Amino acid sequence: MSDQHPDAGRAIELEVEISATTEAVWQALTEAARLASWFPLEARTGTGKGEKVFVSWGDDCAWETTIDVWEPGSHLRWLDDPWEKSDGTVVQLAVDYRIESRHGKTVLRLVNSGFGTGADWDDMYDGTQNGWIYFLRNLKHYLERHARDIRQMAWARFRTQGTPAEAWLAIVGDAGLEMSVDIGSLAAGQQTKMRLTKDLAYEAIIEIANVPATFAALVPELNDALLFIEMEAGGPTCGIWLSTYGVDSDAVDRVSSYLRGIAARLFPDDDHAGPQ
Repeated sequence: MSDQHPDAGRAIELEVEISATTEAVWQALTEAARLASWFPLEARTGTGKGEKVFVSWGDDCAWETTIDVWEPGSHLRWLDDPWEKSDGTVVQLAVDYRIESRHGKTVLRLVNSGFGTGADWDDMYDGTQNGWIYFLRNLKHYLERHARDIRQMAWARFRTQGTPAEAWLAIVGDAGLEMSVDIGSLAAGQQTKMRLTKDLAYEAIIEIANVPATFAALVPELNDALLFIEMEAGGPTCGIWLSTYGVDSDAVDRVSSYLRGIAARLFPDDDHAGPQ
């Protein structure tokens, strides 16, 4: 495989500056425990070209890809197997990570390439881009604030009803997270309160407010935990994910229980709201 992207269609291109060494960024991309501290719930990864990478966010949301470029400290590429769409088009997606040192910090550039240009690709392209925006923020957050910690995740993933906007309003409303600010005018930097357990509402600082698609907020009272809410593209599924570091396991379990309770109250037809 040459060093060119395998498809000339649309690509997602993002860049993040991290106050960490290039070695630390490389380790966060290539070591399973570190990868699972900012990206998936579970990760398995090889250590060279041709080896497999497996990441999962639950039983029905997993991804396996192949390491196509392995240049420690500078360039990593994941390359998916080719697959054929219903119209006969052969598709092959790739994710390139390029690392460089710049002015005493590390810059990570991500290019996720191979998306088609037709309208039938729009949901997948937009949803994937929104996800990467959050995950790169989580990577920066992890390496700059919690690099010595292993993440514990409080989470619920469930099917919703109605439009994404209707589901979003229900989740953050009085029967859900009870967000304390005007949910019609959210913005990064805004402070709010959100109920994350049966008994406690927590102060939070909004970091991403691309609602109803994605939302993220910092929760200082839980040792700078990072909350992410995603309405997944291509289907009526929502994920609520709280990345915690150095937080008591019982507290993490209480948050998970409350999030699963939100799903059960608001969308009772779903029976896959998280781990039991």
